[in-house]
Amino acid sequence: MSRLEYLCVEFESPRYPESRHPLSLTRSVLSSLTKLVFEGAHQYLEDLLVQIEAPLLGQLKIRFFMDPHFVVPQLHELISYAESFKKCHEATLYISDHEINFRAFRETRDTRSPELFLNIRGGELTQRFSSFAQVFNSSLSLLSTLEQLNFLDDSTQCYKNGIETTQWLQVLALFTSVTDLCLDYRLKPHICRVLEELIEESPTSTPEHFFVRLRAIGICS
Repeated sequence: MSRLEYLCVEFESPRYPESRHPLSLTRSVLSSLTKLVFEGAHQYLEDLLVQIEAPLLGQLKIRFFMDPHFVVPQLHELISYAESFKKCHEATLYISDHEINFRAFRETRDTRSPELFLNIRGGELTQRFSSFAQVFNSSLSLLSTLEQLNFLDDSTQCYKNGIETTQWLQVLALFTSVTDLCLDYRLKPHICRVLEELIEESPTSTPEHFFVRLRAIGICS
């Protein structure tokens, strides 16, 4: 498979077997692979990534079924070492009642396609928030290069009211390098509410970068 450029693996069921055959210890080098698409339980992706190397991978599209416990060290390693993802400077985070989407972009002269796409579907919105924070933790080098975050919203009011302050912060805390935060107008009151609660509870211990970033784009005073 040395000439393979595009690989798509999709599962229709979110189930993952408790017992399975042992994985091969030999890693296959897919030297021409530039795009990988995966849909299914995150454990299957981990099983795949532990057995392959893709030095030229430039686009990664992932759709995960909802799981309360995401453990994805192989995915973290892949993203951290792929050169293409280190050049992403803008990302879009989109939430709805049924899924959460994340896209990271790298500007080029001719195109603006996402280098990385992550989708988590199923479960409640509050669960997807926590799962997103598990998948994209602050150790990922991709997050340290992002300068602009577009936070878009298409979820219902009742769902957003159920998200706790700590859950909003779990997601925002991932993007400490962002200097330009563009909020959907429907998210503005929720983000400001979170900041007001933090100031009232502990004005001296609140993470400083949140206020610097938000003041810079005029979201709160």
